[in-house]
Amino acid sequence: MKRAMVMTIGAVLAGLVLSAPVLAGSITQLTNNEMDDCAPKVSGGNVAWYGYEAAEDAEIYFYNGSTVEQVTDDAKLNRYPEISGGNLAWVRSGGGDEIFFWDGAAVTRVTTNGYHDRQAQVSGSKVVWTGLTPAGYEIFLWDGASTQQLTSSATADLFPVISGDNVAWQGYDGSDWEIYVYDGVTTQQVTSDAKENRYPEISGDNLAWVRTGGGDEIFFSDGVTVTRVTTNGVHDRQAQVSGSNVVWTGIVSPTNYEVFLWDGVTTTQLSTNASFDLNPRVSADYVVWQGYDGADYEIYMYDGATVTQLTDNEYDDLYPEIDGLNIVWQGYDGNDFEVFLYSDDGGGVETRVVPAIPEPSGLALLLVGLGAGIVRRRRA
Repeated sequence: MKRAMVMTIGAVLAGLVLSAPVLAGSITQLTNNEMDDCAPKVSGGNVAWYGYEAAEDAEIYFYNGSTVEQVTDDAKLNRYPEISGGNLAWVRSGGGDEIFFWDGAAVTRVTTNGYHDRQAQVSGSKVVWTGLTPAGYEIFLWDGASTQQLTSSATADLFPVISGDNVAWQGYDGSDWEIYVYDGVTTQQVTSDAKENRYPEISGDNLAWVRTGGGDEIFFSDGVTVTRVTTNGVHDRQAQVSGSNVVWTGIVSPTNYEVFLWDGVTTTQLSTNASFDLNPRVSADYVVWQGYDGADYEIYMYDGATVTQLTDNEYDDLYPEIDGLNIVWQGYDGNDFEVFLYSDDGGGVETRVVPAIPEPSGLALLLVGLGAGIVRRRRA
């Protein structure tokens, strides 16, 4: 399997003088098998992902900090897990798309209907998703006991996200896409313009999204005021938010994608390498992304002062996710994709975890291209 190490980038990034790394963590390989393990998500020390056992059979796996548990085993396509603490939500396909929830002990089937339910998101014991009803795409919320339909329109509502009691999504008003938020009691329309406001992300009362039309720009709302974060001549996409911090990818040129951070006041360019830096994620002051080093994609992290390269190998490391100083991604080992976890535990060496559940070989996952990845990882 591949080698993983922590190293420092010796460069100056847009005013960031990079010094010796303050990180002292270790990389743990959570899977080691002959099947593709994909789309890992992290919450604290817990990690969830799905693994292909066959072309039409994907199962959900969960790592609790010490052991791996197989959550599903039903010969269906269980994919796209989301995680909040020890709770999971995912979509199961095969005879219709349905939403499932796991609280660490029992699996609950959340939806049982005749239409497709997709784009599941979880916060605590609450789950939101998009349902393709006979009337169109609508947003639903399950609170652990009952389901509430949050939208009822003749158009489409997509890409729901949830943080505590707050749910946000994009809705088509008949002319363009606008951002809406439900606070547990009422629904408010956050944007109202002749532009396309899409792909909301949420952190508490704070929202970030992309507005297209005359260029792609990033916007932020603290629940009271909407702030335009970017005003430039490049396309800004893949917005993510944590507290008042917002990160995104700016397309400086067709072959140069860079990562930017806005802290509520100023914008900092975290990468400058005339190549592709994609899929940024933010957690408090920490930012992670994948960057092309001229041969393949590696994982990079910014800790508020220093950029550190977490991986250095000859294979692609993709789709990082972060929660505090816990970072996960899927990395190609030369045969298939495996799941890796970086934790700031003072280690500094790679360790291995032998899965508690044997994972049989399966067919390779057909990866979504970078063109789709630059838009968003969630799909209707």
